[in-house]
Amino acid sequence: MRSITTDPATNILQRHRFELSATLILAHAFLPKSDANLRVYLAAMIASGVYEFCQVLDTGGQCAHGKAFTAILVLIRLARVIDGIGNSSPPRARCTWQLLTPSADFVRGLRLYTGGHLAPHWRHHMPDKTPRVSAAMEGRGAYNRHAAIPASGGASALPHWEKAVLSVPLGNANRPVVIADYGSSQGKNSCAPVQIAINALRSRLGQTRPIMVHHIDIPANDFNALFEVLETDPGRYAADDPQVFSSAIARSFYETVLPAEQVDLGWSAYSAMWPSRVPSLIPGHFCVLGSTGSIRVEFERQFAHDWETFLTLRSAELRFGGRLVVVVPTFDGNGRSGFEDFMDHGNAVLASMVEEHAITADERKNMVLGAGPRSKNDLIAPFAANGHFRGLTVEHCETAEIADPAWDDYRRDGDREAVACRQAAFFRSTFAPTLALALTTAHDHQRVQGFSERLEQGLRHRMARDPAPVHSLAATIVLAKR
Repeated sequence: MRSITTDPATNILQRHRFELSATLILAHAFLPKSDANLRVYLAAMIASGVYEFCQVLDTGGQCAHGKAFTAILVLIRLARVIDGIGNSSPPRARCTWQLLTPSADFVRGLRLYTGGHLAPHWRHHMPDKTPRVSAAMEGRGAYNRHAAIPASGGASALPHWEKAVLSVPLGNANRPVVIADYGSSQGKNSCAPVQIAINALRSRLGQTRPIMVHHIDIPANDFNALFEVLETDPGRYAADDPQVFSSAIARSFYETVLPAEQVDLGWSAYSAMWPSRVPSLIPGHFCVLGSTGSIRVEFERQFAHDWETFLTLRSAELRFGGRLVVVVPTFDGNGRSGFEDFMDHGNAVLASMVEEHAITADERKNMVLGAGPRSKNDLIAPFAANGHFRGLTVEHCETAEIADPAWDDYRRDGDREAVACRQAAFFRSTFAPTLALALTTAHDHQRVQGFSERLEQGLRHRMARDPAPVHSLAATIVLAKR
């Protein structure tokens, strides 16, 4: 192996060449050379490991993402090793240290395992049509502070959730009762439903049976904020219940996240609105609500696929008789969600940022937000043929109007600046991180921070001029495993 000591990526590879070579030998033994998708998946997994290793080396808070470039260089070299493996030669003997131009699938796989952080060296290789995946909510507790609309939407489903908790069979008294919170984000909006479930379960079980609560979200989620809520928030659940045990699982819920038939109760609020992948860019807009024609059809097809995937995975994890309650934004009878004008404000601010050279036209073009409402028909479609899907049946499905809490305060005090600030902060904490993935320097924390601040400021000014509510609708579906 050629010695190159000036490149930190190479130094990492040399220090860990035994482990990485062993991994590649095993990959060669189990994966056919012709199976490009599996090889891409393997390479992304290796990149994930190197990326996590780089984070361990970091001593600063925000600089961990800067190490992603080092991990990417290692991945490029490892990809070359994989492509150069021969039947009779060890991987190291066939290694060449030249950089590769990654394919769109390869870049997409890498994004899934590095939280969307790509260095400029790779970005100029990326086709403009490469869709971005979704990012986590803005960290450091920002989403907890500003997610009042999703909190209100989740609250609309709480009576149905409590009924589900009271009706679920609990089986063997020696095992813990398991609650899964699918898409927990930073935890504050999960406290009320989990506390309701614990109260209802204690009324049936008494105080001694253990209850396990698993909070599930993507690896990039701010789990520090979640555990801070569970430890210090006045609204935290089970503060005085020593038999309640909380944990976090850093994995997308479009994968298996818990063992088969282990979950008694599943809760998911304002999370299944996020797709597993973004199928297309959106000409003239960034949001699926602004899409039309064949682009809209692509998103609807992706939504349907993701919903069936979500249901299939959750059914496998639920115990017989278990309940799953899902809450998502939805549409009214005229096909309106209540977020259209809100998103148009964001689109106008992004256009002005291009004019001001705060972002480039290419960056703006590549910004896409795949999250979108689901109609009631979308939710029940998998069950239409025979009333069940993957062992699940629909017990209840309804829509509810969700008032904008910021607007309720505005009607009382008439403070334009206050309502605009709250609405803009909600937009920033929820959607800005995903839009920022399109920045050519998305690994640069200061650039991302500046983008988010400018976007929030523009929204605040626009919405203060002509205040309007963000009244919306939520759909709740209650599912049982039979």
